[in-house]
Amino acid sequence: MSETCSFCNVLKTVMTLGNGFDTPLLLSDELSEFLGAKMLCRTDVTRLMWTYIKENKLQSEKNGRTIICDEKLQKLFRRKTIDMFRMTKDLSKVIHPKKNAF
Repeated sequence: MSETCSFCNVLKTVMTLGNGFDTPLLLSDELSEFLGAKMLCRTDVTRLMWTYIKENKLQSEKNGRTIICDEKLQKLFRRKTIDMFRMTKDLSKVIHPKKNAF
């Protein structure tokens, strides 16, 4: 991704460590490759995913809850479309606390 895109700017701002909701978690290899980071907190993963989706206009015009997966998202979710609630559920499966990581 281009270093000047807002996705990259958001990524740079979320690379700080914290507690609670800001606790960094280990990401799966696929998610790590997609986001460009090995550890992020859950809220930052969600924020980055939505930044990517909006920048690439991947929300369905008919139903804004439906995300049309481009090639990168298809690799991550293994489907052509995904509901925003299903996306959150699927992301939970590939984000792990450091002690229980892969």
